[in-house]
Amino acid sequence: MRVALFLIAALFCSVAGAAESWPTGEIIPEVPCTETPEQSYSLYLPSNYDGAREWPTLIVLDPRGQGPAAAELFREAAERLGWIVVSSNNSRSDTVEPLNDAAMRALATDVPNRFAVDSNRVYLAGFSGTARFAWYTARALDGAIAGVIACGAGLPEAGPGDFETSFALFGAAGDTDFNHREMFLLDEGLRATDTPHWIRTFEGRHQWFPPELAADALTWFEILHGRGDPDPALGRRLAEWRNAAERHEAAGRLLVAERYYRMLSRVVAEPAATPLRENHARLDRSAAVAARRESATKAGARQLEYLMGPVSNVARTIRTSETTPAVPRLVQQLRVKSLRAEARKEGAAGLTARRMLSHAYVQLGSYVPTDLWSQGEYLRAAISLDLAAELRPELPLVHVRRAQAYSRAGYVKKSIKALERALELGFDDRAFLEQDAELARVRKDKRFARVLELLTTG
Repeated sequence: MRVALFLIAALFCSVAGAAESWPTGEIIPEVPCTETPEQSYSLYLPSNYDGAREWPTLIVLDPRGQGPAAAELFREAAERLGWIVVSSNNSRSDTVEPLNDAAMRALATDVPNRFAVDSNRVYLAGFSGTARFAWYTARALDGAIAGVIACGAGLPEAGPGDFETSFALFGAAGDTDFNHREMFLLDEGLRATDTPHWIRTFEGRHQWFPPELAADALTWFEILHGRGDPDPALGRRLAEWRNAAERHEAAGRLLVAERYYRMLSRVVAEPAATPLRENHARLDRSAAVAARRESATKAGARQLEYLMGPVSNVARTIRTSETTPAVPRLVQQLRVKSLRAEARKEGAAGLTARRMLSHAYVQLGSYVPTDLWSQGEYLRAAISLDLAAELRPELPLVHVRRAQAYSRAGYVKKSIKALERALELGFDDRAFLEQDAELARVRKDKRFARVLELLTTG
């Protein structure tokens, strides 16, 4: 990886932070890098920050470069535990350009020259594509990164040897995230290794985890790698996690309980670790946990079959059909009606159906139309987005994207109708409607005035 040598040379050598005065206890949304000012980051320094000592440092890579929002997830825990948070404003996911390499090079050069970074305690955090980037960067650096926080993405192409790492991993995915399967497989791969790890599930889609899990991640790293000073607060948190393991087991959430016991048995000191190891071993060998793992594996296989079968077939039809595909027929091929009915059910079956629908949405609402757009196939991109709107009709932005595609394809009436639907759902960015280049053709039509009128009248 090209970024590796830059990072080793810059970030992971002890460099005293320069004597600059910075606000503490608040997020600074934009700090331009000294040598590459086109790169910037959001910064959080804890209230008791003092350049006279070194501080654990978390580098956050948001997939849309939303540095302040990503830093905010970790702010409370960073304040309580005493961490620096640096969150890139230039990181991206799903791009062909090596934007993350450039962002990391800039941070590696800038951060240790301006702040008192503990070079033995540097951590990376990412979501979706930037989570994978963080993992592979840490692997390339082999010992220079203390831990990785991976949210919303695992390692779908990992082999058996990829799971033995020199860094600890905290992973998490929403329970209806289309990448939830990847996180389950990552946990399975790590389970047989000595790599410190903890995989969590939270209620949500493909999104960053809530601040509570961000706090758990930093707290867990602090327990693993902290300075060794007795901290009653950390001891209380370990007790809370132990109680949580027992509650999950009592409620029948055995895979969750097994993960808690596995994590705790590796971080709790003796003699308290012995009963935790015994609880973990008991669950790990139980027929009930084996059955749940098998069920999760089958659910993941079903999701993959749906992606490689109906979703891929529909995408192929959109790309190659000589006539305009009929959206209702494509909806039928995606089995939207039956999956929605299944998604309303409680339990594992409902969650699996929701992940399948989510996977179809991200393919047909993002990857497929983006690719078609790059080829100038605007009508085909609009058809794909029509399907995405069938999958998630409540989202205003999918209708805005439909309007853009139909505008570029020359279908002004359809573009206007899509905009009207977006406004009905709450879209209210007038400046965007008046300035977006993709809507230029629509703005020339007299019906566009009606759209603006709807926006004004609400």
